[in-house]
Amino acid sequence: MRVAAPGSPAFDLARIRREFPALDADVPLRYRPIVERLGDARRVLEIGRGHVGLAHLLAAPVVTCDLARPGSVALGETFVLATGTALPFRGSSFDAVVAVDVLEHV
Repeated sequence: MRVAAPGSPAFDLARIRREFPALDADVPLRYRPIVERLGDARRVLEIGRGHVGLAHLLAAPVVTCDLARPGSVALGETFVLATGTALPFRGSSFDAVVAVDVLEHV
């Protein structure tokens, strides 16, 4: 996977703000260090996708899951209706698993 670096078209804060005007401005900034650390991960799972998640910031496919269906999905995103404690995937299906802003819901 080629991860979108800050400043690249995929990690375009102005685009994200235009697409999601009600989004708290610090949300994309919280994802930035995660995007930078994913490196060569080919298959990425985000648990607890919420309204806007990792798929909106990467220039690569991401599998996302949450308890509620999102209003729309990002280009390259595969959404799965699932809880983080009962994932419908085999072990080692992903190179990286990300959960951002999830602990306050546990």
